[in-house]
Amino acid sequence: MVILKNSTRESAKIGQAIDTQFQTGGDPWLAVDIGTTTVVVDLYTSYGELVATLAEDNAQGTYGSDVMMRLMHVKEGRGDLLVQRIREQIFQMGSKLICKWKSLFAQTVPVQMAVVGNTVMCHLFLQKDVTGLMGAPFSAAYEGCYTLLGKDVGWKDWNTLAITVLPGIAAHVGADAAAMLGNLRMWDADKIQLAVDLGTNAEILLNNRGTLYACSTAAGPAFEGRGITHGRRARAGVINAVKLFRGAGNIELTLVSAREQNDQKPIGICGSGLVDLLAALRRHQVMTSDGCLLSGEEAMQINSARPFADCLTTDVKGERQFVLYDDIVLTQQDIRSVQLAKAAIQSGMMLLLEQAVVSVEDIQELYVAGVFGGFVNPGSAKQMGLLPSIDDKKIIFVGNAAGKGAGEALCDPKFIDMLQEHIADIHHIELAEQAKFTQVYMDSMEIAPWH
Repeated sequence: MVILKNSTRESAKIGQAIDTQFQTGGDPWLAVDIGTTTVVVDLYTSYGELVATLAEDNAQGTYGSDVMMRLMHVKEGRGDLLVQRIREQIFQMGSKLICKWKSLFAQTVPVQMAVVGNTVMCHLFLQKDVTGLMGAPFSAAYEGCYTLLGKDVGWKDWNTLAITVLPGIAAHVGADAAAMLGNLRMWDADKIQLAVDLGTNAEILLNNRGTLYACSTAAGPAFEGRGITHGRRARAGVINAVKLFRGAGNIELTLVSAREQNDQKPIGICGSGLVDLLAALRRHQVMTSDGCLLSGEEAMQINSARPFADCLTTDVKGERQFVLYDDIVLTQQDIRSVQLAKAAIQSGMMLLLEQAVVSVEDIQELYVAGVFGGFVNPGSAKQMGLLPSIDDKKIIFVGNAAGKGAGEALCDPKFIDMLQEHIADIHHIELAEQAKFTQVYMDSMEIAPWH
């Protein structure tokens, strides 16, 4: 039996307000986080108030789900199309927000914009040469902050807009990681802190009592719903939490709710739901630790899996799948996509800790960031190995820390100078150059807690 519940988390609407009390008469400012899969634009007043936020799928997505595929399209001569897509999208998103809240402002042309993103996304926005990002030794086409005007990116209606692209940390550890570092002020703490942005290009930061380390890893878009048969970005009707109950074999699906709809049916599953589902399948032995679903017949032989045997079917090609609700299924290929993403993130964290000679037990604070990261169940994430096995009290969900950092760059004149000072001291770890990377990555494919 499938039980449907509505979550208290509501789907974001265009121009959804963060607060309702704002000073009027100021100018609009925009903070932009260009993610490989998701673009987030925050609208601020020139008084430093966050008014509203808007998130959309990256319009470059038709040219590939990860940065390497986007770079391939650039190499094949389609770079101008990628540049045009992201610039048009940011302009349209910013315009929607300002139009929605125009009564707050003295004008409808934004005055300042701060931009963050991974190195490839920032290079494409600026239309910079990405050749140095395509292969070792990796190098960026520019260093530090990059400032320009709206007219420089073809925004005729915003030609005087002052744009600042925040500095990156290394060739493949971009301005989004730097913004997260600044937002969390990791350099201030005499602690051992680990921070991970659970995005398509996952950034990982470590503070070992004042010594900073950074790396990035290509996780892919599975946790943002891309490349999954029924994967979706979180919005109304999407499954964002899953529980399996062994006794009666019930499946409880929690859906992102919409205020105006109480009888909605599932339309797909987002990243947090996938994490719950894989953890539950493993917990009930419906799936092996190497990610293989049992057949219905095999499940009947195991007490914990038997109640879910009827959910284990095959598609027209004979591929095994787990039926969640009507035609919404998790396929064997879906599981492999999640395993690849999880292995990239887990191996990145493990190798960064090893470089700093820090054990999992030493971690005092684990910051989990990203649009998806803000809603993942820590128990499920630890069960499947996405997060290390530490006390829940040490895990702190910080939402879109990169976007918040971009907002701080708008509101605090000293933020970027402070950021650049600390970036210079970061130890960058290139994961592909680590002798143990391949072995650690392969071991991390296992759906199991860290050990």
